[in-house]
Amino acid sequence: MAKSKAGRTATLVTQKCVELLGPLGYSCEWLAEKWMRDCKVTDIFEGTGQINFLIIARNILGFSRDQLK
Repeated sequence: MAKSKAGRTATLVTQKCVELLGPLGYSCEWLAEKWMRDCKVTDIFEGTGQINFLIIARNILGFSRDQLK
């Protein structure tokens, strides 16, 4: 649960940083753009965030793999 929450929090924080910096947030000169890109890769490329949420939901609700896909 901590891994899932930390990944989501990192993504939200970096998105807010880029938003606060405005046009400079998307500049390659600032690290905010790189950090946001790195955080989003784990959600988009691997899909680990969605898989973790599914596993946590199964555990909390007490469903088996076949019941909750």
